[in-house]
Amino acid sequence: MPSPERVLAAINTMEGAGYENRGNRYERDVYAFMMRSTKPIRRIYLLPQGNETHQKRIIFRDYLIAHPLIAAEYSVLKQKLSGKYAYDGDGYTRAKADF
Repeated sequence: MPSPERVLAAINTMEGAGYENRGNRYERDVYAFMMRSTKPIRRIYLLPQGNETHQKRIIFRDYLIAHPLIAAEYSVLKQKLSGKYAYDGDGYTRAKADF
């Protein structure tokens, strides 16, 4: 999102669309949302551009694009963990953190 203010303004929109507001997570201005009624469960994070978490995710994405074998390993791990932690987003995130 372009700014922290826009992130805050989008919270009502996300809730109105059926997403559960999981609050401010991980670092300042990172808001998590979950929709449990879909399969797979949807998890969405809203954060302002330039946020440290945003930058780290871009770097990780680019690394996976440049290393397809590692990306495939990560995909297998995520599939495995998605079943085990279907309703526990925090557990899912912790379980894949070492990767």
